Amino acid sequence: MKNKIIILSIIFAISLVGCRKQNGETTSESTSDVTISATNEEEVKQDITDISIYTKNGNIPYEKYIYEWAGISTNKDEYLKSESSFINKLDQDKLKELDFEEEIRLDFSNNIPKDVKVEKIYIKQDRSQNHKDDVEVKKDEEGKFIDFIHYYDKNDTYLQGLIYNVIVEWEEGTCIYAFAFKINNNITENNNPYSVTGYLSSDEQKIYDKYKLDRNIKLLLNIEPITIAKLYVQAIMEEEYDLAYSLYSEDSEKPTKDEYVKTIKGLDKTIKEQYVNNAKAVEKGKFIAENENKGYIEYELIQDHPMALDMVKDSDGIWKLKYIPIQ
Repeated sequence: MKNKIIILSIIFAISLVGCRKQNGETTSESTSDVTISATNEEEVKQDITDISIYTKNGNIPYEKYIYEWAGISTNKDEYLKSESSFINKLDQDKLKELDFEEEIRLDFSNNIPKDVKVEKIYIKQDRSQNHKDDVEVKKDEEGKFIDFIHYYDKNDTYLQGLIYNVIVEWEEGTCIYAFAFKINNNITENNNPYSVTGYLSSDEQKIYDKYKLDRNIKLLLNIEPITIAKLYVQAIMEEEYDLAYSLYSEDSEKPTKDEYVKTIKGLDKTIKEQYVNNAKAVEKGKFIAENENKGYIEYELIQDHPMALDMVKDSDGIWKLKYIPIQ
């Protein structure tokens, strides 16, 4: 059975790289399999659009396409075939792997592009689940550099490859720089029956993954109480007990972290499963604020039998769970 693939496509707006003319004749340079020729009139315009794409480990090779110059489409058809080309390379294991959350930099030297747009295009194996999403980018003050982060949903075990299309728009033309990576997104089996995917939304998962990596509590500022409760549940399911404990409020009645971890690790398998399943029900609850710093999530385990989970806003301004003894 074929592995499923998600291809992420990032689109900026830019123009051509590396065409030069020598001795009155047209010659071409390319960082890829695609070769593009320049005319006498286009030579200067195309040269000023040279860019570099790289990570901390060095330059990234790419395929480049003039999509349109001075209102005339050039190798649009070749660009439209690039996605299939990258899929074939992925199937043949010819793509490099890039670390999760690696920063990718576009260097425009002294040539500032007119406009930059970034979007992702995800493609599953059956090619029927395509969708697009925006990508957040960061420019330096002069627009010389543009950075973005290589990330993906680690909980999607069918995700295997990402394609980036960088489309840069200058005053008189548009060029696309395409490159791709494979990813290692297989979850290691660990005898943990509560390690599940799909409980958090995609936005919640990004928050959780970032906090799990950095453990910076300030990342949770302005996060809604129900989301905080869901992050707690996800941490329990993944047995990230230190993380789960950090989501409890400053409560004199709560145990120490060591006591908490010892208690939850010592739960009988059946009791722990019931604890997790009960806690997961908060996702369908409703937060009711009692004041600016206190409230509760009302939810149901059994129809017409409401439950409540107390939430308080700590001194750091972050909503957290009020400790409830684990039984």
